[in-house]
Amino acid sequence: MKIYTHTHYNINLPDGWTVENEADYTSFYLPDGIGDLIISSFEREQEVTDDDLEEFAADHIDSDVDSEEVEYGEFTGFSFCYDIDEEYLCEWYLKSGNLMLFITYSCALEDEDNSEEDIVESMLDSLHTQRH
Repeated sequence: MKIYTHTHYNINLPDGWTVENEADYTSFYLPDGIGDLIISSFEREQEVTDDDLEEFAADHIDSDVDSEEVEYGEFTGFSFCYDIDEEYLCEWYLKSGNLMLFITYSCALEDEDNSEEDIVESMLDSLHTQRH
């Protein structure tokens, strides 16, 4: 296992997982796996509140998707998992201090039962902020 260090956070990567950095997000995946974990981070001047997270996730909070409160490493927030357009999708809205993370995991709906959910949960449990 290795540690990936981003400007805003650290996360443990299981053996074999690949990282691709894009302008607005970082993608993590197993080359022969079935899904992608994508993390976008946003740093604010002030501390991120629960209201900030809810406002960011407003598209889902007002829908029929049920949320679940979660805690991973130094982060707290909530998550949603649902099916859409033949895809299984989980979204996490997390905060720690002035840092907010928007995280998604997606795979084909037919692979939902074989998803890498346990691995992804373990990765999220390892999240830590990069304090400046």
